[in-house]
Amino acid sequence: MSLKKFKTFSRKIVLLILLLSFIYSERAIPAEINDYLDKLIFVDLQTSAVTIEMYKYLGWVEDRNEWGRASLKAIGDLEKIKEHLESLDFPEELNGLKNMYGIIIASLKSIYTGIDQKDESKIKSEFRTFNTLYAKYSENLKMFKDVKKQAGTSMPVEEILKFIDNEEDKNNFLQAVKLMKSRKYLQAYSILNKLKEKYSGTVFGDCVMLKITDCYLREDTDIEVVNRYKATEDALIVLKTIINKNVYSPILYEAFYKWRTIEQEFNHGMSNISDIPNMEYNEQRWKIVQVIKAYLKDNPLDRWAKIQIDLLLGLPNIKRGGAMGNDNLIHWGVLYTDLAQRISPNF
Repeated sequence: MSLKKFKTFSRKIVLLILLLSFIYSERAIPAEINDYLDKLIFVDLQTSAVTIEMYKYLGWVEDRNEWGRASLKAIGDLEKIKEHLESLDFPEELNGLKNMYGIIIASLKSIYTGIDQKDESKIKSEFRTFNTLYAKYSENLKMFKDVKKQAGTSMPVEEILKFIDNEEDKNNFLQAVKLMKSRKYLQAYSILNKLKEKYSGTVFGDCVMLKITDCYLREDTDIEVVNRYKATEDALIVLKTIINKNVYSPILYEAFYKWRTIEQEFNHGMSNISDIPNMEYNEQRWKIVQVIKAYLKDNPLDRWAKIQIDLLLGLPNIKRGGAMGNDNLIHWGVLYTDLAQRISPNF
């Protein structure tokens, strides 16, 4: 197999491997069981992050010495993930899933061990074995949660309005949202800026600030910005502040998704060989999940809060392998252009 064919093969194999994050349909799952399933999904995401990093070398680096150095880090990261998994005291009915995932991690470690010395047929054979193991794990997981992968951005505006009582301000906020849908961002910003001052430091104020960042970051904005770099930097600070407050908000998922997308674009890049700190992003998303779970203890009937957890855990890691670069390009398009509507009018 030529190096070119191997690169093509590697991309296909790794794309199969990266089926490691999902969004779930609602089921009557006991809260404790559901919490442990969420922990398994987090382990999935972190394992996926390792494979995405290793794919940079398998797909774009010809120097096998670099493969060897990268594989040592990958193996070390997998060992830490395995230690974390083993530290979780799962209920008896989930021990089978836990043990299966331990085997999956061991399989990946075996693939990466000495990968720089393996021929292409050996690597191909080992990945086939891995894919079989993972497919079996996925089928067993479905007995607890029927899974489908999806990244969504839509959020009912009504969820935001729950955090404000003033009818005039509600109407002003709705008017701003309507203007944004009509691509009149400057007019929307004028309304939102007044609300920002009035509701600074509140949950509704954070919702207003999120919309303000959209006014600046949208590709089709009509706001003239003298320094686009500074505007993006300021928006990134706002998004990071929202997700680090440790306070429940109806926009936590959306703010995280936008923070991760802009953070990747602004500080890491969108090429296939750019640094993609998925493991760090995942740690941040897991912290947000815990904030929402804490809120749900006192508000168990809040359906949107539950959906936000599913959205957070169902958002795929940023992956490599696109024709134009890593798929943060797609995430950016979904969030800040009309790409989502072109894909699906109901997105």
